Amino acid sequence: MTRNRITPLIQDPSGIVGYLPQRSYLARKYQGPATKDQLWTVEQLNTSIYEPGTQLSDHFEVVDKTPTEIVVRCGDSPRNAGPREADGLLVLSAEVDKEHGEVVVGLKSVFFDSSRKVEGIQGPVPYWLEVAHRWYARLLTETAAWKLTR
Repeated sequence: MTRNRITPLIQDPSGIVGYLPQRSYLARKYQGPATKDQLWTVEQLNTSIYEPGTQLSDHFEVVDKTPTEIVVRCGDSPRNAGPREADGLLVLSAEVDKEHGEVVVGLKSVFFDSSRKVEGIQGPVPYWLEVAHRWYARLLTETAAWKLTR
């Protein structure tokens, strides 16, 4: 059970201000017997080491983990393991820059339709939703970085 540099970034997402409304919504909609083995409570989120296969709030599943990054699949329930019309990957990162005495925190996201071949450059979500997600990703990154410095 080894922790790495990235684990504190996503531990207790409920403490990341930007995640509070989403977690609350997902809990009301999906928390129940079918999702009892997923992470829902603050205690579960605080003590997890986010190994691949870890599922959070019936919306995220850790698919890869390195000392500086965690890759999370999103867009639908992790109970739907197959191709999805709304699919996505989030890469959360934290890289220590010892020379400058700082940590570089990052979040990359991509959304796609994994259920079919997509022609052209238009993504699977409307433009307004893409812009809203950019702001949401920024809010998550900023509040996560703020949490690391408290």
